Amino acid sequence: MQEHFEEGGHRADALRIWEAKAAWWDALMGDEGNEFHRCVVGPPAERLLALTRGERVLDIACGSGQMARRLAALGADIMGVDAARTFVERAQARAAALGPDVAARLHFQVMDVTDAAQLATLGGGAFDAALSTMALMDIADIAPLFTAVAHLLKPGGRFVVVTTHPVLHHGDSARAATLIERDGTLRVEYSLKLWGYRTPRAEKGVGAPGEPEPHWYFHRALADLLAPAFAAGLVMDALEEPIYPTGAANHFYSFGNYPEFPPTLAFRLRRPPMPETQHGA
Repeated sequence: MQEHFEEGGHRADALRIWEAKAAWWDALMGDEGNEFHRCVVGPPAERLLALTRGERVLDIACGSGQMARRLAALGADIMGVDAARTFVERAQARAAALGPDVAARLHFQVMDVTDAAQLATLGGGAFDAALSTMALMDIADIAPLFTAVAHLLKPGGRFVVVTTHPVLHHGDSARAATLIERDGTLRVEYSLKLWGYRTPRAEKGVGAPGEPEPHWYFHRALADLLAPAFAAGLVMDALEEPIYPTGAANHFYSFGNYPEFPPTLAFRLRRPPMPETQHGA
């Protein structure tokens, strides 16, 4: 059932659901993530982060730490935070199994990312970069997160987000396959059907087949998604719309059959650098 929602609505239930099924999602993602993450989430996140070895990165809503482990292997020092205690415990256990060199660069903490005060305890200007992968659409209130990130980043620091595409893939969209005849041959045309977009909505949906319980999705139009980031003083300097590789299509409605319709949106925000001192002023 869809509902119009105000920011913060369904927050407690959303947190309850993710705690209840965190162990199931950890088993699904494993050490390296599923195919969707390997194809259209991880690659743009790494490109836009453009990490330098030794940088300190905040992984927001880190889950069981799949992206955190990848970035630590690339030489970053990672602080991962998530509201689900089970996710944090699984992330810590998987980190410990990597050996001391990588594990020493991985740190995890239970934290509600809708609470700017909690996030602020991590320290102003403490991070070179921040990251959120496939989480914003699951978070009931995103304004506190953007406010906190603007405080936590060093001047010039960047915040990379990968989320479901807010225009093309949401609760009021559907993938369609149509068999048509053209010039005496039969072919399948793949398209999207959209019957809603601009109105913010909350609804429960299935994140992966077989999961124990559906969770809340919070649909925001692109303007509503970015408005709190801009209000916090962050500026955008890069955007990608990754597509699913066509060779990866393994069923009729696979994203691989819809290369014109990217399933995710990846963008990079920055905290503006400090103004240079005017000599002779």
